[in-house]
Amino acid sequence: MTPRLWGRASSVNVQKVMWALAELGVDYERIDAGWTYGRTDTDEFAAMNPNRRIPVWQEDGLTLWESQAIVRHLLSRHPGAIAFGPVADQWMEFTTSTLQPAVIGVFWHCIRTPETERSAEKLAHLSRSLNAALRIVEGRLSETDWLDGNAVSGAEIAAGSLMFRVFDLGWPRDGFPAVERWYQRLSERPAYRETVMTSYDELRI
Repeated sequence: MTPRLWGRASSVNVQKVMWALAELGVDYERIDAGWTYGRTDTDEFAAMNPNRRIPVWQEDGLTLWESQAIVRHLLSRHPGAIAFGPVADQWMEFTTSTLQPAVIGVFWHCIRTPETERSAEKLAHLSRSLNAALRIVEGRLSETDWLDGNAVSGAEIAAGSLMFRVFDLGWPRDGFPAVERWYQRLSERPAYRETVMTSYDELRI
């Protein structure tokens, strides 16, 4: 069976997997699911992922959910193609625990909240959390080009997937020159442009 990725292309968690697959040159079939595409509320989907969330990856009898777990699996199947070790894993965990929740807060307020319910005060509060998380990334990238050291790693797949929205959204952002240089390097990668730097207009309210 051709490997399958379940999930809409506008989901940043699905984009992480799509980007990894593109970098690795893996052929697969993507099936729209989640949001207005439905499918996640079916018994069949729940059998694949009891959380009823995207993405879900199916390959050779293996079914995986949770985007970071899927990315780790893919990198393990193609050793050496993209760097992955304990430092990269650390930054992947930081993304899950700290960076991505902060990005989601700002994104949700700017994109998923009706304009009449938005406020500068609320956005400033959410932005403080995101600026704090980005300062940690800035500190690392002030010392090295990539989060894991000298090469693109699983850490880029996790954290870098968020950067298109971070820099595309209008929010009270502090200056992060090292993060901006990192994002520029990411944006020069064809696989990143094709899978991450894409429209999220369908999510707007």
